[in-house]
Amino acid sequence: MFRRPVGGEFRWCRQWWRHAEAITRLTALWLSWEVLRLEPGTGMAAWLRDHLDHQLPILLGRGGPFAHCSEDEHFEPHEAVADLAPPGWWITSPDGGLYGGEPYGDPYDGDGPGGGFDDGDPGESGFDDGGPAGGGGDVVWP
Repeated sequence: MFRRPVGGEFRWCRQWWRHAEAITRLTALWLSWEVLRLEPGTGMAAWLRDHLDHQLPILLGRGGPFAHCSEDEHFEPHEAVADLAPPGWWITSPDGGLYGGEPYGDPYDGDGPGGGFDDGDPGESGFDDGGPAGGGGDVVWP
């Protein structure tokens, strides 16, 4: 167990289990520890360098999951609110699914049905479905 002074740069919450991000990061640390602690030679050193030294500043940092808590008081993490995207925002496949998964491919990498973004028209920012640039077949990002 490592001890760090709490306050200032480091934050902690005595009810750490109420923070989903903390649970995820601590679980990842534990699982990686269970694998690397048994490695002969430098397993523990690799865990410290590659896992703990990366996760602790995020977990205990000013912008981490305990940012608004103190050793004495828990504050519920603020839940970000998001509105639904406007109708037509997402590029959909003929069967109503979103492009990006099989069998349609990723529209960003050029493997989709139209081969990727259309850069034929400098005034357009859209997805090329194979039609002429700026033609009726291009889906223009809102």
